[in-house]
This record gives sequence, structure tokens and C-alpha cells, in this order.
Amino acid sequence: MKIEGQEERQPTQYPAGDTTAEWYAYKAGPPIWDSNRNLISYSSRQNSNYSIFSIKPDGTGLNQITADGLNEIYNSWSPDGNRLVYDGSDTDESNYDIFLMDIRSGKVNRLTTDSTYEQDPVFVTTT
Repeated sequence: MKIEGQEERQPTQYPAGDTTAEWYAYKAGPPIWDSNRNLISYSSRQNSNYSIFSIKPDGTGLNQITADGLNEIYNSWSPDGNRLVYDGSDTDESNYDIFLMDIRSGKVNRLTTDSTYEQDPVFVTTT
């Protein structure tokens, strides 16, 4: 919507035939704005798996960013928009670790490997 609260619209649409997400599961959320690319990234539980997707504010350009296999939910863009940091868990959600993806190459580095829950990573900048 516009800053004045006008022209509200919904850019995402959940796949009509997908019944694998429980009623409480994220269909599109939590949204994260990437101003460098004019994209919104979000997590969605589709085909029994949480993945991170991106879409333009006008609803075009839908793209699945993370591959299926892990459950990825919370994410944050680097200030330059070239990297995405996110949490990922095994399918039974018994362990969460932090991953860093180079958006241009698609290369992913796992940053944590211990048994504690690491979730909701963010980039921090200093001035």
C-alpha cells in the first residue's frame, strides 16, 4: 500500500492445490523488504517444506530462493542486497542453524553447526 494507507494489494498467492500447510503455517510471511532489488522476500510452507521466496511488490517475478530440503523461515538482506542470511532446520525442526547465501552465485555457507537453536539472523551495520 502507499504510505498514506491507500491502494492496498496482495502480491502473493498461495498455490490453490497445496494442502500440506497446517492452518497456522506461514503461507507468506514474515515479509522482508530488499530496497536494492525492489523485492519482498518471505517464507512459505509449500509441498510440506518451508522455503524462502521473493516477489516484486506488484506481484510479478515470483522466485524460490532456497532449495527444498531444509525448512528456512527468518531471513535478512545484506545492506548491498548481494547476500541473504537465514535460519534453516532439518525437517523435524529439532535443530536450527544459520546460513549465508551469495545471491548472484547461489552459493550457500552454513555458519553454525552446533545443537543450540540459532534463529532469526540479521545484518547489523555501524556508522
